[in-house]
Amino acid sequence: MKAAARDAGLVRRLGTWGLAASIVARSNVALAGMALNFRWLGFAATVGIAGMLATIALGSRMEILGLLVLVGISTAVYLLQTRLAPALT
Repeated sequence: MKAAARDAGLVRRLGTWGLAASIVARSNVALAGMALNFRWLGFAATVGIAGMLATIALGSRMEILGLLVLVGISTAVYLLQTRLAPALT
């Protein structure tokens, strides 16, 4: 259980990066049912990340800036909800 808690914390720090899927699969962590376990998970995650980065790179400067602003606002809202809300209750 201790390893699962450690891996869950690592996944939270990694966020939506494809590496999180590999770490969870390697640790056999699953919230419901069996853990995701297929041979090419790391490769699939790498292809997905590369595709997302290529799509962003093909965008115009304003689109990339808009995406960065949206990610910044989302991060700020998340941090306010997770850090500030528990302190107020």
